[in-house]
Amino acid sequence: MTPEAESRLTARWWDDVDRLFAAVPPALSRQLKLLEYDLALRYSQTGQFHDVFLGPDHPPALSVATWLLGDLEIPSGAHRDDMERRLFVASVLLAARAQTVAALTDPDGFTTNDRIALVQWLSDRAAAEVARVVPHDSDFRVLALAAGLDAKAPGADVVLRLIGLES
Repeated sequence: MTPEAESRLTARWWDDVDRLFAAVPPALSRQLKLLEYDLALRYSQTGQFHDVFLGPDHPPALSVATWLLGDLEIPSGAHRDDMERRLFVASVLLAARAQTVAALTDPDGFTTNDRIALVQWLSDRAAAEVARVVPHDSDFRVLALAAGLDAKAPGADVVLRLIGLES
């Protein structure tokens, strides 16, 4: 898929990300803006935040949910659009979370421990978005819980072990 096609595929959900980021608690606002710049510089060919993860040189982090829903043969319509939107927002949040955690653990980096609250906010919001897509009685509910990396959630230890985040 060309970067232009990927951009058209994901463009419709960026307003939701922007609204969510605009509503971030004031104490996290500056940190989140710096994170947007960092992601744009690292993962965007244009240097724009809305172009992160587009093109063959970047992981398709924001397109995977759409591909998954297609593979699962979820029919087009309002329900699928809602699922795609929520999973897109969750993907942005989880990518931002991963970047923040990587920066925190980089011994040569400049990110300080004041980012812990941002990691928690990103985790909580991503888990909430995924939880709205995965039904409460689903066998996959534990995956939704693990998206927030809540190790105390029932069964989360198994999922975290499977994906290599816990031994």
